[in-house]
Amino acid sequence: MLLALPALVLVVGNLFAAAQVIGFIGARYRDVEPLVAAIMPMLFFLTPVLYESRQLGPIKEVMLFNPLAHWITIIRDPMMGDVPSLISYLVVVGTGIALWIAALWITGAKGARLPYWM
Repeated sequence: MLLALPALVLVVGNLFAAAQVIGFIGARYRDVEPLVAAIMPMLFFLTPVLYESRQLGPIKEVMLFNPLAHWITIIRDPMMGDVPSLISYLVVVGTGIALWIAALWITGAKGARLPYWM
């Protein structure tokens, strides 16, 4: 259960960076809003939110390629009494680093133009 708290902090930090990147892109290109609205329901069903990847049987290895599945796994597994795999932590940290680099770059490079896009 205690592993869920640092995982929650890690995921919330990553989501902040993801929201910043998507927000900048959405402010610049108005067509991103309907695109995100169309993709979110698909991501909900492709990511093990309502089910565990163990329930998929022989195709559970496909979930290794879904980074959002790892984000959910590092929070859910400690609450269920399991220890998340090291691969899940590495994927979450790796995607977090990539998102923060993108967020910092886009803020530095395009932050001054943001008021013109609004």
